[in-house]
Amino acid sequence: MQRHSPCRFNMYVISISFSQTMEIIFNAMLDDFFGRGLYWLSDCKVKVKLDTTYELSCKLINYIPEATALISTSLLALFSIDRVFTVYKPLKFRGDLHRRVAGFAIVGIFVLGFLLNLPQMIQSGLVETMSNVTLSIFECQYKDSRNIWAQYVLYLSIIGSTILPSVFVFICNVLIFLKLRSLFRERSRLCASEERNSAELRRVVGHLAFTTLFFFNTLPIIVLIILRQQSDFNNYSKLYPEYAQRIKHLSRLFSSFESLNSVTAFPTYFIFLPSFRAQLNCLATCGQNKPKPHQRTPKTGPKHAPPSRLKNMPPAAKKELLDSDANEVRHTLLSSLNSEDEGQK
Repeated sequence: MQRHSPCRFNMYVISISFSQTMEIIFNAMLDDFFGRGLYWLSDCKVKVKLDTTYELSCKLINYIPEATALISTSLLALFSIDRVFTVYKPLKFRGDLHRRVAGFAIVGIFVLGFLLNLPQMIQSGLVETMSNVTLSIFECQYKDSRNIWAQYVLYLSIIGSTILPSVFVFICNVLIFLKLRSLFRERSRLCASEERNSAELRRVVGHLAFTTLFFFNTLPIIVLIILRQQSDFNNYSKLYPEYAQRIKHLSRLFSSFESLNSVTAFPTYFIFLPSFRAQLNCLATCGQNKPKPHQRTPKTGPKHAPPSRLKNMPPAAKKELLDSDANEVRHTLLSSLNSEDEGQK
């Protein structure tokens, strides 16, 4: 779709999909499925704990999911902020403009995401949790959970990867909704196409659905991470071992739910974006049902009157002509909101 119709919003979606895919591979597949799910499915016969095999694998399995989670949520917030600019200034921030600026911003977020999470790799390691004469059990965790850098990584995950992006996305959604509501009213007054109104409404509802699922999927893990941090800080593992163990297991369970943020993108795009369904149909049929390129409707409205003509016109005719020109300009501004989004998922 990006090759068919270059658009900076497609760049955001591609980047978010890449970072979420990396998070799914390292967190959902290597850690959750192979580390715990396969052990349960095989009735405790097959156990593949990659994060406890080597020190490096422990660091990577902890580091890459945290870094890519920060990157994907930051890109989602940037996507929403850019959408606000496009809705309020449709001609200046059209989707096919400023692609280079968006590319630099995306690369910068990737670099910062990996750099800011470097303490995660440094602080993680294999820690011996149980040992006797013949057996030693190691777990992949922070070497010292009360270390200042371990605290930094924890709050970066809670605030940087979850809370701040959620706040930005929520504010942007409110601004977008208010602006589009006024645009819909204006378009109805101008007797504009209801089909275009429905297309815009689907895009807004899809965006709201995606971000709302993101919020509800991440809210439980925020609460449990805070409770687990309180447990570690107050040494509950010795004072209240059953409570500490329950919090530990619940945090692992709900951390698996974070992967739902990655898999909700596809059904959201499929339900609310006709262009995505058309492109998917084209891929499924090996290009036989190619989506039709968007064709702009030629302008048939009145041309703007020159100043010399306005001076010689009666006041009533002058007012009627100026009103028709103003309506044409407003209709052009409203239509540009649709045209910049035709190539977007």
